[in-house]
This record gives sequence, structure tokens and C-alpha cells, in this order.
Amino acid sequence: FSYIKMICDKIREKFSLDQLDDFKLVQRYVVDWIGETIQISKPRVFRPPHVVIIVGPTGVGKTTTVAKLAAKFRLSGKDLFIRLVTTDRFRIAAKEQLFIYGKHLQTPTAAAESASDIQEILALDNGQLDLMIIDTIGLSPHDYEGIGRMRQMLEIPSVKPDVYLVVSASTKASDLRDIMRNYETFDYKSVIVTKYDETNHIGNIVSVLSEKKKPVSFISSGQIVPKNFEPATV
Repeated sequence: FSYIKMICDKIREKFSLDQLDDFKLVQRYVVDWIGETIQISKPRVFRPPHVVIIVGPTGVGKTTTVAKLAAKFRLSGKDLFIRLVTTDRFRIAAKEQLFIYGKHLQTPTAAAESASDIQEILALDNGQLDLMIIDTIGLSPHDYEGIGRMRQMLEIPSVKPDVYLVVSASTKASDLRDIMRNYETFDYKSVIVTKYDETNHIGNIVSVLSEKKKPVSFISSGQIVPKNFEPATV
């Protein structure tokens, strides 16, 4: 409601009562004001090896997002050596799913159960690796113990990972606040919005991202890899 109040206050300040009858005029300004609240992050590969970690609650499509992100970098025109890593030991066929994606993308894939495993994988690539993308287990934002364990596992010495939080576009605003707050321990810098095709109402995403002052990097709108995945724009 604070976001709606902010927009309504702007309307009161900007328009006279007569101007409020001009729907197109008001709409044009409101759309611009909404756009001004949206922050965009443009992902790029930093000095190798660049480690990207994908975190988020259950059911938001993290594994598919990992594959789409790998494909996006693969098709960027740069000759990048990319490796996929899964730490999800619990979900049925999670490991197999990522390995299948890796095979189709001609990208080596590995499984890890600890920070030392990830270090060994980094060493295995012997300085050739440009980008490692790590898929993680989905956890309830209220599973504080599980989140704490995963945070410890991802504390990789000498590595400063780039962490993305994945959220579904159809998640209600109150739950989005909980998810974004409780995943702050991972120090995520940007958000990837999935299932954009499953809702026509995205005010929840726009308002909570603005409230939390977090940028969005990618929008996912379907299951097809590498399609249905685009850099976010206002």
C-alpha cells in the first residue's frame, strides 16, 4: 500500500481536478513514475573464474534458470568456458535434470556437497574456467536452519560470488517481502523473475522490488531453454 500511496500522492501534486478526467494524460505520467522506480542490473562476466550462485525458494524454477543463464552467456558471442554445478542432493532427479541441460548445452556439469567440493571443481578446471553457475536446493524462506546450512556451504574461500535471488512473478507481495528479507544472508545483488507468463498482475513484484531497493536482471516467461529468458528492461 505504501507504493500505491506514493503514486497517489504524485497524482495529487501533479494534476488539477479537471486534468484527472484526462485518463491518457494521467496514465502516461503514472507509467513513467512506475518506470522510474524500477532498477535494472546488467549481468556480465567479471575476471575469471566468475562464480554465480542461484538461490531462492522451492518451485520457482531455479534449475531451469541456471540452464537459461548458461545458454544466454554461451550465445553471447564470447568464447567462454562455463561449468554448471548442483548442490541439490535432496530433490528427486535434480542432479539428473541439470546434467541433461549440461549435455544439451555442451557444458560440463558437476555435483558438490560442500565448499571444499566446489574448490576442488574450480581447481579441476586448472585456470581455464570463465564462469561457474551453481544451482542450489530450494528452501522455504522460513527454514532458517536450512538457509544457515546452505549459507555455510557456499562460503568458498577466496571466491566472491555473484548471487541472484530467483522469485516467481505470481508470488503475493507479503510472501515476496519474507523471501527477500530471509535470503538477505546470501547478500544477493539482483533478482531474477520467473513465471512471468503465468500472471497478468505484476504490481507485487514492482512494489516490493522498489521497497527493498533491489534491481532485477532477467525475466523468465516459459520453460524453453534457451528461449523465454531475457535481460530485464523497465
